[in-house]
Amino acid sequence: MRNVRYLLLMSALGLAFASVVAVILVMTNRVGSTASFNLTVSFLAGLVTWVCLKAVIYSKVGIGDGFFFVRGAFRDRVITFSEVDSVCAHDGLFLLVQGGSRVTLPGFEPSAFGALRGYRSYSGACDEISGALSEWKENGSPSPGSGKTRVRPDVMLLVVSLLLYSGVWQFSVLLL
Repeated sequence: MRNVRYLLLMSALGLAFASVVAVILVMTNRVGSTASFNLTVSFLAGLVTWVCLKAVIYSKVGIGDGFFFVRGAFRDRVITFSEVDSVCAHDGLFLLVQGGSRVTLPGFEPSAFGALRGYRSYSGACDEISGALSEWKENGSPSPGSGKTRVRPDVMLLVVSLLLYSGVWQFSVLLL
């Protein structure tokens, strides 16, 4: 399950940022800026684009047979149903797990706009997760063990983002 509004917002931010950086690089090359400035701007733009792409492409929550698969921008986490105490949607959408810790679901983070609306758009996802938990509790199915966390840096996506902006910079040099 994904929060489509969040994905659209991150996509729009990434595209707007990429467009602004491309225009800045073309304009600064026309007035004779230094190569180090252009490379610095390209590098920073590549990093921002990498974060936006990761947030759009990878953020999701899956429901498996006895577990939740929480895939964020930088890490994956498996949470078994037996570890979950409750599901809450009053400050973003999150799982309260045993021991009192809180796992915020990616794409359903707390936001000022969501708070103004009372997180109504999260209710469908909350109902789906609660339904899966209650069905599992009714059936009394065994849990597949304990959860795991794995960090996923996706260096290849970073390299592609950086190469994209270095290509924009080189193309803007050719326009002169």
